[in-house]
Amino acid sequence: MQLKIKDRLINNIRPSIMGLFDILTKEQDGKTTIIVNVAGRAETPYYIKQKGRSEAGCFVRIGSSSQPMTEDMINKLMSKRHHLSLANIVSRHQDLEFEQLTKNIITLQIVCK
Repeated sequence: MQLKIKDRLINNIRPSIMGLFDILTKEQDGKTTIIVNVAGRAETPYYIKQKGRSEAGCFVRIGSSSQPMTEDMINKLMSKRHHLSLANIVSRHQDLEFEQLTKNIITLQIVCK
């Protein structure tokens, strides 16, 4: 049973959670309980491979239930993952001015026509 659960986790969750989980069994009152401990890391959100990174594939734990994540929740996690915003992206050309930007836009308009 543990091998089956391990294979399902590895094959159906993206990004890969290989090495991030432990599967334990516990016997109590003649019943076997399977415990899956999953560690977190910065590559969230994790999602069901078949459903993709969407509301149908991403879930959040609320109390004792799992609820689909909203698109906004997914986007917030993705922005934390990549830390990308215009304020954080360094230009390769530090000497740019609005005059240079205007020339570049005019050049792009000519090339695109």
